[in-house]
Amino acid sequence: MAVGKNKRLSKGKKGLKKKTQDPFTRKDWYQVKAPSSFQIRDVGKTLVNRTTGLKNANDALKGRIFEVSLADLQKDEDHAFRKVKLRVDEVQGKNCLTNFHGLDFTSDKLRSLVRKWQSLIEANVTVKTTDDYLLRLFAIAFTKRRPNQIKKTTYAASSQIRAIRKKMTEIITREASSCTLTQLTAKLIPEVIGREIEKATQGIYPLQNVHIRKVKLLKAPKFDLGALLNLHGESNTDESGQKVEREFKEKVLDEASSTTLSRTILRFTTRLAMASDESLPTLKILMIGPSGAGKSALLIRYCDDQFDSESSTATIGVDFKLKRLSVHGKPYRLNLLDTAGQERFRTLSNSYYRGAHGVILVYDISNRESFLSIDRWFEEVDANAVEGVKCFLVGSKLDRVSGAIGSGSGSGNRGKREVSEEEGGWVYE
Repeated sequence: MAVGKNKRLSKGKKGLKKKTQDPFTRKDWYQVKAPSSFQIRDVGKTLVNRTTGLKNANDALKGRIFEVSLADLQKDEDHAFRKVKLRVDEVQGKNCLTNFHGLDFTSDKLRSLVRKWQSLIEANVTVKTTDDYLLRLFAIAFTKRRPNQIKKTTYAASSQIRAIRKKMTEIITREASSCTLTQLTAKLIPEVIGREIEKATQGIYPLQNVHIRKVKLLKAPKFDLGALLNLHGESNTDESGQKVEREFKEKVLDEASSTTLSRTILRFTTRLAMASDESLPTLKILMIGPSGAGKSALLIRYCDDQFDSESSTATIGVDFKLKRLSVHGKPYRLNLLDTAGQERFRTLSNSYYRGAHGVILVYDISNRESFLSIDRWFEEVDANAVEGVKCFLVGSKLDRVSGAIGSGSGSGNRGKREVSEEEGGWVYE
């Protein structure tokens, strides 16, 4: 063979020039939040690919189902044999808001319950809650020895099993169909339904180890963001709290007793602080407008009393904040929703008009194109909002203009104002 004709020696290795990239550099961590019906709200964290192009990270997160031990959610090891399924319904910032998706027993617990010399009785019922969730509940029960029983076995007759199964079906249907999904979850945690079945069937045959062993979600109603936010409450606030001394309260009251006005304000503030968020009526306000109009800055300035003039992060999908306020002396919970102005998110944002009490339309007074697109936003309000909803037109970014229209004689980065107050008033009328 001629020199230089060895093909194996002449070829180089292709894989040497490729650089290996860590896949975790393209991912973000998101916090998974459990509903407020559980004691522990922080379930854990989940990974997702970062938003790139048309692939949105929120779309990849929605619909994810997490299986969590009830012992971790309730801080009680007695519930370790029960597993709760949580489904991600909405993503707010870096928080994944979940809802109840099902319940199940661990296999080792089920196998430990099945023993010799006793009858196993099972029943399953399909029910619909008052908030239109279609569920299938599976119940399990075992017979036990009567007091002073000598016989070794505790087998129930077929007629007794049918009677017990009928009672189980009636009780499950009554308890589940008369409450919402949140209220049903509150019943499942302390096993209220199992104890009710055990009491009702005492006259037929004594039972033991009566449990709702499985809950399966068959059909969920149309997604309602307001209901999910009510379920989570103030999910973006610190829940640790701080104990208030009783002596401190009495001291403040004594200092405030000098004037009737101060005493009235203090009493109202105390009642407002102690009121439960779920018991307060909710006002839902929607903020819409073109992208970059300053909706997020208004939201943060009003709710958190913070202002960042250099912030340029665009809202993805929708953001929200909750705030307590008083209207004519009556406490309310204000739910402010900041919707994204980009065209690709408009189909998603239109679903948030349902149940809104008011709409704030925001435009940029330093950008005439932002002002000229107002007509399209008014048409969107007419098409999606309920009849009679209050609509307000707000011009933002006054801090970035010099004052006079068309004049660039400002200092720093201040530009010219391109929309006058009169023009805004004409459009609103």
